[in-house]
Amino acid sequence: MVNNTNEMISFALKKIVLPSMLTAPAIGASSAAFVAQAEDRNDFPTESNKCTDAWEKAFHKANGADAPIAYDQVWEFVDNCRAGKYPSKAKKKK
Repeated sequence: MVNNTNEMISFALKKIVLPSMLTAPAIGASSAAFVAQAEDRNDFPTESNKCTDAWEKAFHKANGADAPIAYDQVWEFVDNCRAGKYPSKAKKKK
């Protein structure tokens, strides 16, 4: 049992604050990697938007209209978009 204020603060730092600091992303760091850890990467991604569509279009332009896109490649498109990356010739619309 905690007896005084200093012990309560020490207990809170050891049991609550420090463990959460070790598992949460750093301030200013991209949270994409943190989110990716919590996602089920065993399923095909369902995230679809203008950015992921631009990556898919760029892939087909480079590899042919009928080129299949692999599972891990689609996840890379999603991760790129979450990190603010766009295909080299696609422009980000505001």
